[in-house]
Amino acid sequence: MFRKSILLALMSLQLCAIPSAEAAPAGFDDGVRAYNGRQYRQALSSFSQAASQAPADPMVRYYMGLSYQGLNQMTLAKQQFEYVASCQSNPSLAGQARTALQNLARYQPTRQGTASPVRIASAAGSGGAAASGQRASGRLKVIDFSTEW
Repeated sequence: MFRKSILLALMSLQLCAIPSAEAAPAGFDDGVRAYNGRQYRQALSSFSQAASQAPADPMVRYYMGLSYQGLNQMTLAKQQFEYVASCQSNPSLAGQARTALQNLARYQPTRQGTASPVRIASAAGSGGAAASGQRASGRLKVIDFSTEW
């Protein structure tokens, strides 16, 4: 009897020592791999899938913020980092999100004004459909260039 109770006590101590790992939402691991490979669009797609299953998961939202930052979508990155910074469940991750927000505050917009579509001249020459206001290929190309020389 004494032996069984010691054995049970040891087993329960071992179980308590092992941290209970929550299963990551589907898509999260794929997103991390894509993010680490600098494939930010693919990562964001995977993290969005994970967020649909676990919308309150701060780790998913943090990586979404990093992916948006990698895609130079700072406003969306800021929204994700603000959410994570307000989470009380993971103070360490909240601190990292606050640091990310401080770093984002250093960015300045690089574009001024709005972009307007520019028609691409067809290979047939300037007398073609593009010159008459019709679409030559059915596509428009947007060109945006700015400099401070």
